[in-house]
Amino acid sequence: MSGKRTRAFAQYRRKYFAMCRELGLDDETRHAYNESVTGRASTRDWDRSDWQAALGELAIRAGLEPPLEDGYGPVRHAEGRATYAQVRLIRELAWELRGYWTAGAEAYVRARVLTPQRGELRAARWSGRWEDLWPQEASAVIQGLLGVKDQVRKYHLDRAAVEN
Repeated sequence: MSGKRTRAFAQYRRKYFAMCRELGLDDETRHAYNESVTGRASTRDWDRSDWQAALGELAIRAGLEPPLEDGYGPVRHAEGRATYAQVRLIRELAWELRGYWTAGAEAYVRARVLTPQRGELRAARWSGRWEDLWPQEASAVIQGLLGVKDQVRKYHLDRAAVEN
């Protein structure tokens, strides 16, 4: 492992474990969280995108501002994966809408985007990480979240009009 990669991972590791301590996660809960976000329980097996996904999702679930372009580096873009810009927009929209969900943005994606009609196998295999969406799926998620955001805005406008 190169020295540069080791330093970057050390930065992720410090931030991640500090957040876990602040939130009071014990080892068992933390490993279950790791598994749900990255598919790997141990941080020893993580690459850059795993650290980014774990930190971002942990921040969102904790009600904190998600780390986007703050030194964690861009989300790795591989062939057939959502672009960094798509992932960033999805995270921002999920953050903005966090108070309006009963089940969360991931559940919305599973119910509305990765539906059985669009491929039951794909829905079952999606890890829950925004980075693992295909570009077309990420576009559908963005359109859907923008639609939800618009509905929330209209609801508040209608409610304000009724109150006045």
